[in-house]
Amino acid sequence: MVETSEGEVWVTGTSFNVRLIAPAHPDTPLNLAPGQEGDIGSQGVGPARPFEAEAGTAWRRGQLVFFRTPLAEVIEELNRYRHGRIVIWGENLRTLPVTGVFDTRDPSAAISI
Repeated sequence: MVETSEGEVWVTGTSFNVRLIAPAHPDTPLNLAPGQEGDIGSQGVGPARPFEAEAGTAWRRGQLVFFRTPLAEVIEELNRYRHGRIVIWGENLRTLPVTGVFDTRDPSAAISI
């Protein structure tokens, strides 16, 4: 079990990732089985769903992996690994799907032309 001020996560597997994204105050814990992921956010606890373990743990290998991920989410993640901020100018760009593998040691390369 992982207990934070924002909620609890119970995992029945042997290894897991936990990433606190947004403040939350859920009333129920999120129970996960091996190969599942879920969210605890400001709206409460989301449903458990399958996830790709290689992509989910890519950060351990210095990689960020995206598959049809909205550009806004990709930029948010890249900003965690770089100095300064990448800003999206234009709302219609925020939903563009991005697929790729990027190096966490050089996150600016992801936006190089």
